[in-house]
Order: sequence, then structure tokens, then C-alpha cells
Amino acid sequence: SPWERQEADAVSDFSARRSIISDIRALKPSAVLDLGCGEGYIAASTAGYWESFVGIDHSEKMLLSARNRHLPNAEFALGDIRQPSTFANLQGPFDLITSIFSLNYLKVEEARTSIQRAVDLLADDGRIIITHPHPFITFEKNNSEHFSWETVSSYFFSDYWCQGQMNTISGKSLAVGSFHKTFEDLLSIIPSCFLGRSKVEEL
Repeated sequence: SPWERQEADAVSDFSARRSIISDIRALKPSAVLDLGCGEGYIAASTAGYWESFVGIDHSEKMLLSARNRHLPNAEFALGDIRQPSTFANLQGPFDLITSIFSLNYLKVEEARTSIQRAVDLLADDGRIIITHPHPFITFEKNNSEHFSWETVSSYFFSDYWCQGQMNTISGKSLAVGSFHKTFEDLLSIIPSCFLGRSKVEEL
């Protein structure tokens, strides 16, 4: 898969993911749960800064790549974060839960429900980090330096599926997609227990 990488390559690796990796290293969490872990890029980039790491993904191929990294105290399991059984099989608490560009593949209500189930596994003083494509990104022009989208509408409604391509430093083109979410949608995904103590950044 073009998404399998050992080092930073995609534009998001130099913006959002770089910031998140820095945050995780600063937090030095004990137990981490990564929803939509892919090929284990976040786990590998923060290895040595956590004591245990659990990654969940729906792709066996990506999980195989993650396991082949042979990271000590890291477990990578097959699961669909839309399903309650995925969370029922996890042993918490976790003091850090991450969802790095995985909720864009879920509709608004699916994302909201998944995060609430994840929060139930969070330690009392735990933190959760969520990243999602900016709502304006689907309006990027086809000649954008970094992104190009198949635009079939001049306006995107909530849960409207958008498909496109993201360029990489190495010259590859990655297939990307997102169920469009408005700013209001994204804020509604944040559990009420975090409102008032959340930090929102545009990276």
C-alpha cells in the first residue's frame, strides 16, 4: 500500500502528525490506544515515550506492516471502531487515546459514538487527541500543490463522501477520502465532559 511508510512522506506527516508526535513525546503516556493505527507510523514515531501501545485498524494488511515493526510492548489488533464489540474487547484504562485521520472515514454519528465508547476506556486524568481534515480542504482546486479532489458539487453537506488525491514528497499519489463534516459537526464529536477544557488547533 502507498500508505505504508517508514518515514515522513505525506504532507500531513509534516503538519498535523508532526505536531501530534511532539505532543505524545512530551506527555510520555503510560498506556496508549490508537484508533485507526494503520501501519503503526504513530507508534513507531513515539516508541520509547510510552510503556504500552494498542493499535486498532480494520485492515489486516496495514496491521501486518505495523506488527513487522516489532515494537516492544505494542499490540496491533483487527477491529472496526464503528462496532461496540471492538471496544468491549479492550482492557483499559488508557491515559492517552488517539484518532489520527481515522474519523474522516466515519459519518458524523458514527464518529461521535466511537469517541464516546473510547472515552469510557480513558483514565480519569487521561487525554484524547483527534485529528480530522479541515472542512475547507474539500474545496481545494485540482491544481493544488498538495491535494486534488473530485469536486462534483459547489457545496458539501454533512456526511457527503469526498474523494481525492494527496501528493507526497517522494512523488507518490495517495488516495484520500472523507465524509465531509462542518465545524459544528466536528465540535459535536467532542464528548461533553471535555467541553471547556479542549484545545482546537488548525494545523
